[in-house]
Amino acid sequence: MIEAIIKPGLNLVHAQVLVREYRQRKRADFNHLLRAMAHQGFRRLLLTDMDSAPCVTSRKEKVKERHPDVEYQEIIVVSKEIESWYLAGITADGAVALRLSPPPYTDDLTKEDLERLRPPHFDSQLDFLLELLKHFDSRAPCIRNKSFAHFHSMLPS
Repeated sequence: MIEAIIKPGLNLVHAQVLVREYRQRKRADFNHLLRAMAHQGFRRLLLTDMDSAPCVTSRKEKVKERHPDVEYQEIIVVSKEIESWYLAGITADGAVALRLSPPPYTDDLTKEDLERLRPPHFDSQLDFLLELLKHFDSRAPCIRNKSFAHFHSMLPS
């Protein structure tokens, strides 16, 4: 999602955009990377799922505990999970082609909900997500997902 949809737009404004997935990284290694980026003057954005946190503030506090060098305003909380962004961006033609009936809003969509929506001809969730990206309209998720709209509003135009 970030590489395919967000990064190309950022590359128009910033000379260099670095995307790193931190879920599989050791906490100490990722914190070192965050510090190094700050010292080099990089603008950082850390995306995290809302998961089961009761509110955005609570989720940001939990992230800040794990990564103390990141600033609150650099933490973007995705409601409810980043997978909701994929479905939020599907075009009407894409929904017809994939035989989907996407919900009008995807803020509360979970991985499990997306799995239930996955047509049986896709072997895996990853295949389904990649196909959703092929039918992605970057304006649609601003209407269908509040956290995508918030994130999009933070990006340079």
